[in-house]
Amino acid sequence: MGRYVAWTDIAGRYPDAAKKAGDSALGSYWLEKAEYEVDAFLAAKYTVPFTPAHAVIQDLCMDLTYYKLMIQQEGSDRVWKYIDYRIKALLNGTMLLTTSGTALSQGTVSWSSEEGHATSFGPDDPVNWNISSQWMQDVQDARDLD
Repeated sequence: MGRYVAWTDIAGRYPDAAKKAGDSALGSYWLEKAEYEVDAFLAAKYTVPFTPAHAVIQDLCMDLTYYKLMIQQEGSDRVWKYIDYRIKALLNGTMLLTTSGTALSQGTVSWSSEEGHATSFGPDDPVNWNISSQWMQDVQDARDLD
């Protein structure tokens, strides 16, 4: 069993890979290599290994394992192009790993709907924790000017 997926996941998705690998030991060998390679690709932007394993990471690992097993087969280049597209998208920020709307990476893309707006929580000094409705109106007016 790999860190992100099990050999049975790959064999279930790609039955021809299961026939090619012959047994789970050989398949698991290629799965482990694929998982390390996915980590190596994405370590430039994300903290690896991923815990828990994100569904996109699991898909990449399954597809890369399949590609490694079938590299000599006709059509394997299409699998590689799709893998390469997703890896590049994750690295350049056009695709983000998210959980419940929160990006897992601290990249250059912001998901905030409040970007460029002043905070409405006031200073952190406990004396100022209470804010007036006038202060809230001033914050709103400042946003409307932007």
